[in-house]
Amino acid sequence: MLFRSHVDGEIVVRALQSGFEGYFGLIGSRTKRQEFRARCAERGIPEETFDERVTCPIGVVGVIFESRPDALPQIASLCLKSGNAVMLKGGREAAHSNRTLAALIGDAAVRAGAPPDWLTLLEGRDEVAELLDADDYVDLIVPRGSNTLVRHIQANTTIPVLGHADGVCHVYIDAAADPEQAVAVAV
Repeated sequence: MLFRSHVDGEIVVRALQSGFEGYFGLIGSRTKRQEFRARCAERGIPEETFDERVTCPIGVVGVIFESRPDALPQIASLCLKSGNAVMLKGGREAAHSNRTLAALIGDAAVRAGAPPDWLTLLEGRDEVAELLDADDYVDLIVPRGSNTLVRHIQANTTIPVLGHADGVCHVYIDAAADPEQAVAVAV
């Protein structure tokens, strides 16, 4: 079962949403707004330049990424911070790392007050197929990977997909590097 629970998926999603509303209600709280206004004042930004900062969680986010274990903590922390439940599927080459990282992050967040099951790790292609069919429960799919992966996800779900056509490559070139050689290697 996709939601890995002894109750049906709808109840789990409702519990997640109510848990997140309670736990992350502080996102739009008076204290947070006061802190935001104080930081703006410290920076010399006049209060008239903004009406109000409002943060609204998306809900349940499904993220499918390739074998980069560093992606799991990045995605999980962004979803946790923004008050979203997350369903993660990483590449099989990083399965052991992903299991360990998901357990550590999930347990730590729950101990800090996050609702149980806010993070679900998917491991098989059959679970990805279930995820793509869960349009009543999942609010957004974010594929992170190749153009082929993104197009496959877009073609196989009715859930909104935050996708891209091509990947982004970052290259760091040290100041001591030979510029001509660095351009030849990077391009």
